[in-house]
Amino acid sequence: MNIYDKLKKEGWTIEVGWIGRNTFGDCSHDRERIRINVQLLVVETFLHEWYHARNEDWSEAKVEKATYKRLQHMTISEFEELYEAIIMDT
Repeated sequence: MNIYDKLKKEGWTIEVGWIGRNTFGDCSHDRERIRINVQLLVVETFLHEWYHARNEDWSEAKVEKATYKRLQHMTISEFEELYEAIIMDT
C-alpha cells in the first residue's frame, strides 16, 4: 500500500484546487485534510521554464525572481486562463 492509500485509510481527505497565489499546499490536522494547489504548481512551473526558454543566459536566481514577480502581478482570471491553456494542450 502506498503512502497516499495509507493516509486515506486513516480517514484523511485530499483536496486539489485553488488555495491562493502564495500557497502550494497545506495540511490541517484538526480536519485531517491535505490541500494541493495544482493550479499554482502548474502555472509557476510553466512560467519558470518559460523564462528559461526565453532567456538562456539568465541565472537561476534571476529566473526565480522574474517568475515570482510575474506571479504576484497576475489576476485570478489570468491564472485560470493560463492553467486551462496548459492543461488543455497537454
